[in-house]
Amino acid sequence: MDDILGHEEREALLRILQHSITLIRAFGWQKRPDQCANEADHIQNIPSMLMYSTLDRLKYYMDIEVRLYVLKAGDWSTDYEPFWAVLRSRILSLSEADD
Repeated sequence: MDDILGHEEREALLRILQHSITLIRAFGWQKRPDQCANEADHIQNIPSMLMYSTLDRLKYYMDIEVRLYVLKAGDWSTDYEPFWAVLRSRILSLSEADD
């Protein structure tokens, strides 16, 4: 299968990276290592997804990595919702196409 990410999905992932890196820096200055680690865990696979992604990888990110992130991050996670909505929409459209 070809790479499934279009411009909109790539932009959403880049914005997630940008926001997470900013939070990691802020949490680091605030001496909050647990939050730094949670942010890093959340984004660790995004660079490779930007290089090449499949429906399964995108689903794994949304179903597993995002879910774990939200459990640990709480209110911080709402900042990502617009970007996650773009990715959910792509998953839905690709899943419907497979049916």
